[in-house]
Amino acid sequence: MKSKTKALTLSYSDYGGAGSSAIRFHLQILRLGYDSKAIVLFNNNHNTNVYSVLNKSFKYYSIRIYEKLQDCIGFFSSKYEFHNRGFFISSSSEIINKLDKIDYEPDIIFVAWNSKFLSLNSIQEIQKKFNAKVYIWIFDKEPFTGGCHYTNSCNGYLNKCDSCPAVSNIYKSIPKKNFNLKNNLYTQMNPTFLYTDKWMKVFFENAALLKNRNSNFIPGVFSSSSSSSEVPFYKMDSAKKIELKQKYNIPLNKCCICFAALNLNDERKGFSFFKESLIALQKNYDINFHAVVMGRGLEIIKEIDDSNITFTGEVADPKIRNEFYNCSDFFVSTPIEDMGPATLAEAMLCGLIPISFPTGIALNCISSENGVLCKDFDSNELARHIVFLDNLSPSKKSEMSFNSVLKMGNYYSIAESDKQMLKLLG
Repeated sequence: MKSKTKALTLSYSDYGGAGSSAIRFHLQILRLGYDSKAIVLFNNNHNTNVYSVLNKSFKYYSIRIYEKLQDCIGFFSSKYEFHNRGFFISSSSEIINKLDKIDYEPDIIFVAWNSKFLSLNSIQEIQKKFNAKVYIWIFDKEPFTGGCHYTNSCNGYLNKCDSCPAVSNIYKSIPKKNFNLKNNLYTQMNPTFLYTDKWMKVFFENAALLKNRNSNFIPGVFSSSSSSSEVPFYKMDSAKKIELKQKYNIPLNKCCICFAALNLNDERKGFSFFKESLIALQKNYDINFHAVVMGRGLEIIKEIDDSNITFTGEVADPKIRNEFYNCSDFFVSTPIEDMGPATLAEAMLCGLIPISFPTGIALNCISSENGVLCKDFDSNELARHIVFLDNLSPSKKSEMSFNSVLKMGNYYSIAESDKQMLKLLG
């Protein structure tokens, strides 16, 4: 009798958009009755069968400090989040040693958020060691660029990443070298690329590194059920919401607006637009509001009264994020460029009415039935939409909240995701 497939997930972290997604798929595989382990650098949530190889050694700190210096000097533009600079914190030997310690030999390897964690050469060495099939998740653009996490309207990845605008002249050779290395190793490793949203298929038709490569569609693992083993994002009842607002000192009688991002200083996430919209609300409109802001990097907006805002800091634990979402009425999503964001899906599953810039999944998930999709990237437009939604009747808000949960639950169908994952696992 053929033994069941053993899966291994490799990810920089177990949180953030890509890290959380990787771990949700890992937990899905366990639920489906297969063996699965995950190895990460940062293990914040201590999920089942997730192991860390983080060694905060001289090498780790040297790499972090050196990259910070490169950013400060301006060698790499912050607009593109250029990650592949030739330095990786872990190695194939560390991963293999960890697998030896837990006595685990994977048949398939899922590569998720890999930037700065493991080189493709290291992943190939792990693949060879276990004769494993490799799957690479497309959670951002890094797998098919010369090093950029996102491309900020640059189309260099459609060809060979020549003349990269993300790097200064002394590093101009790096993107093309990375591009050629990926092309060669992809040919040798023969990975299958996995994407979670059907609109991403366009990358396999146009991106030079993905053309003619194997690919599979597996919907993201999101659920609005409180009993879900993968995702604790669900809408709570009114009594529980009141209890949570009291727990976190969030006013009961105000319109609560939520914003969430891993790093508030990440330009691509557009927090500055949200900040300006709050300033506009306070200055130009008669609205009693309170903002709930999740993410690291900021603790005050001097133009906003402290009584009108709660900064939670970074919230790695999804159960706590679920609680903060349920303290809110609306969710504002302002990414300039994004494959998701996952926070929008999480918030909608909690019944928040979304107001979003026209990027990522918002284009397919938001309509007048459940929220507002902005026409432009404009803070004043955000403010107007927040006021419009706040002025709706309670029954209309309730209807839109219900539709928000329904739309996201259908968009990321657990049944369809399970079906596709089982097909992959064999």
